[in-house]
Amino acid sequence: MLRHFFPGALLAGFLYWETGDKAYRAHQTVAQSPSSWIGTETAISGGGKTVTTVRGTVLGTKQPLQVGAPKGFADTDSVTLPGALSISPTGELAVADGESLVIFDAQGQFIRRVGRKGRGPGEFVRIHGLWFANRDSLLIWDGVQRRLTWMSSAPGHLPRAIPMRTSAAFGTPEQIQLVPLLDSVALAWAGSLVRPGGPPDSVLLSLHSLSEPTGSRSLASLEGTSWKRYGPVPGPRYAFGPKTLFAVGRQGSVAFGDGVEYCFTLLATPQTANDPVSICRRWARARLGRAKDDLAENQLVNKLPMASVLRQLVREQEYSRTRNSYDELLIDDRNQTWVRVVDSEHVFHPLLMRQVPELRPQAYSWDVFDVRGRLLATVLMPARFRPRAIGTTSIVGVFEEDDGRLTLSVTSIPAPLLTTR
Repeated sequence: MLRHFFPGALLAGFLYWETGDKAYRAHQTVAQSPSSWIGTETAISGGGKTVTTVRGTVLGTKQPLQVGAPKGFADTDSVTLPGALSISPTGELAVADGESLVIFDAQGQFIRRVGRKGRGPGEFVRIHGLWFANRDSLLIWDGVQRRLTWMSSAPGHLPRAIPMRTSAAFGTPEQIQLVPLLDSVALAWAGSLVRPGGPPDSVLLSLHSLSEPTGSRSLASLEGTSWKRYGPVPGPRYAFGPKTLFAVGRQGSVAFGDGVEYCFTLLATPQTANDPVSICRRWARARLGRAKDDLAENQLVNKLPMASVLRQLVREQEYSRTRNSYDELLIDDRNQTWVRVVDSEHVFHPLLMRQVPELRPQAYSWDVFDVRGRLLATVLMPARFRPRAIGTTSIVGVFEEDDGRLTLSVTSIPAPLLTTR
């Protein structure tokens, strides 16, 4: 649930007043072929608009685009995965590894390790977030010390430490995403940073000045959905949402939604008073399939740790008649929003699919939208590959091998998407 948003945004899917409705066709062409995207634009009371994809894509693709097989990075056996990571404008990759970070070049070759354990300059207790501000300048967030370090990835650079203050209503932060915006940095606080006694997926999006560290303002407060206890562990009350989903892009865009109906809100530039855009797609939510089947005879589940707790969770969760619409949001460095959709290929319960690779489909579908809210194309990615950062030409993520090992891997953005503006 959206508690507040700056400036005056409405969470996609909530009430709005229609002041006009018009259908229009995109005019962008690719390879001299006319676009086949058709959508509607509706004004929202209080500012902003809703853009709904009715059918087709801007690129005119009739079949989903596909990424190539992810290629593993070299020399990553010593890196603890998964961790925070960031891609530089030139393709270099920084990966958080506990109290230090590892730098790789664009070809995946190890360059150097930066930082060490401690509380002094250039030292960290634990790195929870990082971001390339430019080619060799890094912003590194230590959630234990609540300290932002501004340093160069090149050797011999003296780091600058910037303490950050957070709202008293929140506990110890473990930062999920951070994005430098000129003289400020946008932080998405989550993990253990929740209201006392609140659910574990509450999120605070805030903007902090780099020149005046004590000055900050809230962009959005996303309160977590209802949770309950299943035996010794807590879990979400609802099997298929609502969920607290959000993404922050390099250019300052913030996307967020609850994943139930196919709508999410995009605020293009948090530092300005731009009106929000509610981006939607006409979407038939998939049926539950085998999500509530008795798991007692499933030998794959029997091998999992805490299998009995997992069965209890699946039995006792609350279910609607259909699944949610999407499970994940990402914003790439071209300022396009990627949405991992939930379709008929999602046969089993999402927790089972996450833990048992054999139950997943071969690939997940990702819808890609531009800042105007138009559906550019749908992209298929291997289900064993989880993207963590999408640059201008490449996608970096974690690939799950057959033996369960996690490998830092990279693949390319499909060529037709590189032609969009």
